[in-house]
Amino acid sequence: MTYIKSITLKGFKSFAKETKIEFDRGFSCIVGPNGAGKSNVSDGIIFVLGKLGSKGLRADKSANLIYNGGDGGKPAAEAVVDLYLDNKENTFPISGKDGEVKITRIVRRGGTSIYKINDATKTRQEVLELLSKAGISPQGFNIILQDAISRFVEMRNEDRRLLIENISGISLYEEKKKKSLRELEKTDEKLKEINIILTERGSYLKNLDRERQQALHYKQLKEDIEIGKAALILKQISDKEKKNASYEKNIEVEKKKMDLGKNEIMAMQKQASAFFSEIDIVTKKIEEATGKEQADLRKGLVEIKSSIASLEAKKSNLSDQIRNNLEREKQLLFDSDENEESLIRLKKELREKPKKIEELEEGFYWTT
Repeated sequence: MTYIKSITLKGFKSFAKETKIEFDRGFSCIVGPNGAGKSNVSDGIIFVLGKLGSKGLRADKSANLIYNGGDGGKPAAEAVVDLYLDNKENTFPISGKDGEVKITRIVRRGGTSIYKINDATKTRQEVLELLSKAGISPQGFNIILQDAISRFVEMRNEDRRLLIENISGISLYEEKKKKSLRELEKTDEKLKEINIILTERGSYLKNLDRERQQALHYKQLKEDIEIGKAALILKQISDKEKKNASYEKNIEVEKKKMDLGKNEIMAMQKQASAFFSEIDIVTKKIEEATGKEQADLRKGLVEIKSSIASLEAKKSNLSDQIRNNLEREKQLLFDSDENEESLIRLKKELREKPKKIEELEEGFYWTT
């Protein structure tokens, strides 16, 4: 069981200088004449234990707890009380020098209170929680003040029961129970708020997932369309290449026909030259011949002219064929050029498709 080993008071009430009072584990008694400051020791103890309210410390206000200078003395700036508790039995979860726990409270003229445990600044609540480990409370009955016995005898049964509960520590647990219930209520409220938020977030996530699925489907459709377009362009290129090859083949055939026609024309021109030479010879013979020979010559001349006319007609037909072939060759060359340009354009589009797909994907992810 813990006990008070000593108490040090400085600037507290009548203790102008630092005063240390030591206690033993057994019975200790403080004696002295009236006004010597015996009660101020007990006031110092309940003060450092965290007693609130200056009236409980026999003072009108907190500033009255600080040494006022007496007759011609210098007033203290603050009141400091150090309480040393034995902790060799590890009653408290912490321990300081020589197996003891030091509790300090400082009050200043502005009314500010500072609490410390083993010289480390703490809150009043932390000090009270530490003291509760040993069943010590500033509102409890570890310390019986003046007139407390008479008040105990005169109080009502209900008040006496509450007092006994305070002494036994039951009220402390009741207070902790109430505090825990309040915390549970706050926690329940927070849980309700969290559940509402989670529900909203769940709906939001479902919407996001649905939008994600739609976006993925859209992306897949885009890719399928681009693949389809690429396949269509490849087919168009293949068709254009086949047409181009067919046009080139037709051009070669037409060129061969033109060459044959030119050869026939040249042959006919040679034949016509030969006929004209014969005509000149026959004409000379006609001029020289008479009678039947002249008639035969005229007949031969008519036959030759008829052959010449036939050759001229054939020549005209061949010229028309050559002209038509030339026109067809021009048209085939024009179609071939168009197919070549279309083929180049389609190949360029096919090369650019991967880049467009990447741009579409980048644009899609940026929008998402």
